[in-house]
Amino acid sequence: GPAGLQGPAGATGATGATGPTGPAGTIGAVQVVTASFTTPVNPDTFTLFGPVIATCPPGTTRTGGGASLEPVDTVMLIVVHLIESRPVGTDSWHVSAWNQFKDNNAMYTITAYVVCVGS
Repeated sequence: GPAGLQGPAGATGATGATGPTGPAGTIGAVQVVTASFTTPVNPDTFTLFGPVIATCPPGTTRTGGGASLEPVDTVMLIVVHLIESRPVGTDSWHVSAWNQFKDNNAMYTITAYVVCVGS
């Protein structure tokens, strides 16, 4: 004869046993990659320096970054402004600085830092 109607769903079965614990994860090697640019002595007024871009090597992942301006002195604190310190794409850090006045500061170095983790 023809097949009968489908019966009602059965009761939920018992919970199975917990599986074994997996291996501990690793974060890989952490490294800080830098890129620098040194300005000329007494750069022109209203000069943008950058971008200075630090990039993680292949096979690593960017986890953060930053910037520095050196050497730090009273004149540079007034004359030079860090205007960008930000991630770019998936593996780089971008830094730019602005020189506001001419003939009142020595050369300075802009450095971009990117923190990279191996996979």
